[in-house]
Amino acid sequence: MCRQRKHQCRIGKFEALEGRRLLAANVAASYSDGELVLAGSFDDDHLSIEANPATRHVIVRGRDGTLINGRSAIGFNAVSDFKVNLKGGENEIVMQSSTSAMAVFDTLNLRVGNGSDVVWVDKMRFTESSTIVTLRGDDLVVVSDSQLSNLRLNVGLGDDGVQLIDNRIDGSSRLVSEGGSDSIDIRSNTFLNSPLYDRFLISAGEGDDNINFVANTIRTHSDVWIDGGGGNNSGLIEGVTPLSFEGTSLSGPWRAVDGIRSNPGWIKYETLHDASTHDVTVTLVNGRANIMGTQFDDRIFVDTRLRSGGRQELTVRGLPGTTINGEETLVLDHVDMIVLSLFGGDDLFSMSDLQRGLGVQNTTYERFDVDLGGGDDFFQIVYPRVTGVFSVIAGDGDDYVSINRVDATQLVVEAGNGDDAVEVNLSSIDSLTVRGGEGSDTFDLINNNFATYLVTIHGEAGNDTLIWDQNLIIGDPLLIVSGGTGTDTLFYDNRNYRSGIRMGPSIIGSEFEDSLLDPFVWPDNQDPMSLHPLDYLWRLYGRLVPTWDEL
Repeated sequence: MCRQRKHQCRIGKFEALEGRRLLAANVAASYSDGELVLAGSFDDDHLSIEANPATRHVIVRGRDGTLINGRSAIGFNAVSDFKVNLKGGENEIVMQSSTSAMAVFDTLNLRVGNGSDVVWVDKMRFTESSTIVTLRGDDLVVVSDSQLSNLRLNVGLGDDGVQLIDNRIDGSSRLVSEGGSDSIDIRSNTFLNSPLYDRFLISAGEGDDNINFVANTIRTHSDVWIDGGGGNNSGLIEGVTPLSFEGTSLSGPWRAVDGIRSNPGWIKYETLHDASTHDVTVTLVNGRANIMGTQFDDRIFVDTRLRSGGRQELTVRGLPGTTINGEETLVLDHVDMIVLSLFGGDDLFSMSDLQRGLGVQNTTYERFDVDLGGGDDFFQIVYPRVTGVFSVIAGDGDDYVSINRVDATQLVVEAGNGDDAVEVNLSSIDSLTVRGGEGSDTFDLINNNFATYLVTIHGEAGNDTLIWDQNLIIGDPLLIVSGGTGTDTLFYDNRNYRSGIRMGPSIIGSEFEDSLLDPFVWPDNQDPMSLHPLDYLWRLYGRLVPTWDEL
């Protein structure tokens, strides 16, 4: 399996000097209570993981000169969980069964840092959860002949390639790219979800993407959402095989819903998991639009636009199965404030400004209050401006909150209980507070402008992940990160992006296993964690850091 790298090729250069040798990268391996932990260097780490399906015996081998605890290979018995963190460099990792049978484990948590990385997972089964995260670089991620539960696959900025081939994917899963011209190939997979409603979400982000979704089998109670994001996207969707629903064979049960005119890159295919219709109630009182959902699965799309005379128009539409005051569409005029309450059910709400990118002023709201209620909810908003408080309460359930290209004075996100994902990208925000609640949450904050000296993120309970990359904080920069209980992970670009100012996190009340600082921001590629604590803080902040009580 190979990949053409766009920007550079690895070429070993040797001088004709006797005794000269390259320094090998060394990966640190440790084992405790069934969990195998691999911590990479900031160099190019190349390794393979071979798993015996009968005994759960795992052999970790170094490749291309990479060592494992100073050795070429090392074995571990009775492994149940993998935690792999390869940090920076151009890494390559292969995980596969040592036989033709599938090796079964509990969890996978695999992360690689900046660089053009290659990840291949083959003939592996993870029964509880599987997470794969790459950061900046032109990465290639291949998963084949495997069984994955609750997959979280996140590739960072860069022209990435993702291949999911001949897998079985269970539970609520998502594949998210942060940007770049990506190639996503999903074929010959079976999506076999729980008797309750689950979904598989594909979000390609900015860039000219190619998405192929071919010859997949999707069981009922499963939805597949494909969001091409920005750019001129292409691809092929064909050969989808739906199975029976409630014992009845469906002819043509798939709908292609061109539901978001403001986001032409979005395609939605859903099974008819619920034949009943739910009516959402919408009222307008003194400029305040109240959107009140039901206890069921509500699917609502909202388009906003600025009309002549400064009138702000709101068009509320329901997908099949959801009506708005008994109708498919409702248009509201003179809207200044929005209150959204969705209660129970696995809900979807998407809102965008139709006039974005046309050189006109975006719609502006005094306040936007969102309560998604219980259930596994999807909330997406693009482009509108909020001059007052913009609050999102996600409630219980595994929720997905995506806030993109939004101007807000004060943004507060309460993710609630559950394994939630919160994305804030390409936005301008004066004050930001994010709380994760119980559950293993993921926070992606990328390419934002924060017009404040303080950004606060509380992971609270669970093994949380924060990705902070290419953000600009105006003023005296300070980021407060409280991971709470659990082992939390921080992927962190410690430059105040576009200004070149060094900045860094104040980490409190946390058990962060690593602060992944890019080595190129340190003199001579020095590992920042090797510095004296005061020297480390001084280099990170350029000053002594105030305590939590002082803040």
